[in-house]
Amino acid sequence: MKKILFSVTNRETSLFPLVVLGEVIFFEFPKFKFGYTWNNYMIGRWQNRVNNWAMDEADKDQKAQKLIKDFKKYPRRITLFKKGLKKSSEDLLQLCRQFKQKDLNQASNRQLADWYQQYVQQFKEMYKWGWVVNAIEGDSNIFSRQLQKIITRKLKTLNQSDQSGLYFSVLTTLVDKTSERVQADVDLLKILDKIKKNKWSLNDFPVQKLLNKHTDKYSWLNFNYEGPALSQKYFFDQLKNIYRQNPKQALDKIVQQQANLNLQQKQLAKKLDIKNNPDLNFRLKLARWLFFLKDWRKNVLYQSYYYVDFLLKEIARRLYLTPTAVRHILPREMTVALLKNQYDPDLLEQRIKLSVVIFSGKKFNIYTGKEAQKIIKKNIQKNKQPAKVNQLTGQVAYSGRVLGRVKLVLSSQDNSRMKKGEILVSEKTEPSLMPAINKAAAIITNTGGMTCHAAIVARELRIPCVIGTKIATKVLKDGDKVEVNADKGIVKKLLVK
Repeated sequence: MKKILFSVTNRETSLFPLVVLGEVIFFEFPKFKFGYTWNNYMIGRWQNRVNNWAMDEADKDQKAQKLIKDFKKYPRRITLFKKGLKKSSEDLLQLCRQFKQKDLNQASNRQLADWYQQYVQQFKEMYKWGWVVNAIEGDSNIFSRQLQKIITRKLKTLNQSDQSGLYFSVLTTLVDKTSERVQADVDLLKILDKIKKNKWSLNDFPVQKLLNKHTDKYSWLNFNYEGPALSQKYFFDQLKNIYRQNPKQALDKIVQQQANLNLQQKQLAKKLDIKNNPDLNFRLKLARWLFFLKDWRKNVLYQSYYYVDFLLKEIARRLYLTPTAVRHILPREMTVALLKNQYDPDLLEQRIKLSVVIFSGKKFNIYTGKEAQKIIKKNIQKNKQPAKVNQLTGQVAYSGRVLGRVKLVLSSQDNSRMKKGEILVSEKTEPSLMPAINKAAAIITNTGGMTCHAAIVARELRIPCVIGTKIATKVLKDGDKVEVNADKGIVKKLLVK
């Protein structure tokens, strides 16, 4: 095998569920109606709760191109894709919601094992559909980059090429759909409106009842792979922070922002004469759905992780293990662990310290300790330390310009270090970083395309965002002063006298 690079990082996570994701990508997706084979092999490393993926991606861009052409040639496939993703997502959530509702203490080990395996199978079914939005971007975010190039070329003829970031971010937003994060904010404002109308205090019983219901609905929002879930105190503190607002005015402002975006989108579309450009029109319509569905799909996954956590904790109690140790039992090992009590706690501890999984052929193998280290040394190419640079380039996720100080935020443990108005710099963003993101004046990431978490959240919050710089976390450090030009996808490091 040729040496490959680690290109994806996930923090604060275990073998489960990422091994299942790997199985879908490597084994299941190639057999899928929208799928294609693109990996010769794939390596995952887990070391002290940090995961890295390395993939031999070969002609992934070329196959993504074919998927784009198929969608254009057969428009009904887009409808089929949306229906399939929606149905499989609903089935997954319907299954795993019961893990919170059931009295798992009363279930037998056989029931726990069956529910666990049902979850894994339904998870795989949903993720086959969900991976389409990743597959169409290829290895180099080819779909969104092509779209951005088309828009930029058109703007050059209008002498507005410096506005390509604005046009791209506005025209690829699905205006009439609201994310769960935005809906949670709207629902909290509605609770505040009831409080003001009824002249309740925040500690009155009706308020606590409303907050309890709100928490039950949205506690998974920042859950990511392993939590923790948001508490009622979190939402209570949010309510205190907005208490002095006029809720009706705040709600009207959200509605007006959507109306303004809708109007702006129509105006920009008219300037680009999109109606008379079938290829651009098709790509923009597809982009709006893909970018929306990527976020929607992730929210479904995070909800499922939140619900299955109840099941995993009960399994941990039965097996006298920690929840983290249970997450290092492979799905193919879980039934035997529960029914025959056959598992090795020492091996699970070794897996937590260092695990390497190789997907190749028709199966995957897992290694720990010295064997894992040998595999890394033999198959993984070391990243070169970048030369000293004062300017980074990436892809525009949301336009705008801002000056500010850098704050490196790599995991949820860094959230408390973030101050309002700082520039958040990360390998990539995840829901667990939302407390820091909400304070950021701009976002810069190493990786990601237009369907990544950072891009989607930046659109919602309307903050400048440059993604895919590759080396931001390696060349920027806390306190560096930078200029983020998210109209052109440029980040400049400023010299401070």
